[in-house]
Amino acid sequence: MKNTKRRGSQYEAAFVTQSLKRGLDILEPVGDYMPYDLMVQNGDGRILRVQVKGTNSPVKGKPGYKIIAASGSTTKTPINPEEVDVLAAYIEPEDVWYLIPLRKIAGGVSIYLNPNTKQNGRYEVWKEAWNVFQNGGIPG
Repeated sequence: MKNTKRRGSQYEAAFVTQSLKRGLDILEPVGDYMPYDLMVQNGDGRILRVQVKGTNSPVKGKPGYKIIAASGSTTKTPINPEEVDVLAAYIEPEDVWYLIPLRKIAGGVSIYLNPNTKQNGRYEVWKEAWNVFQNGGIPG
């Protein structure tokens, strides 16, 4: 049986560790009812709300991985860019983070990521784009 809450906690802890290594400060809301998991404060004092998602299994029969950029257990509701600034998507088998501004997802529920492709997929520009927290979401 998968324990998704436990795995989610592992992904959040990994995100906190990576953020701290990069000189970012983490603010954690009390309780589990906010639309975001954590907040990141950069060196300029700017705060961004972050939803952490992850996966440890590739899509069957296809290259790459699927992240559900939504909330809800039965009916999936896309993450609202008015409530969350950045989706931090972790691909566990590849040890790769995607840091995607929510406004770039445009209401989608599923996003596909393929860290091993040479093709320029829709979200590949956001792979390891930790500077999203520094410069307002410009990758690179």
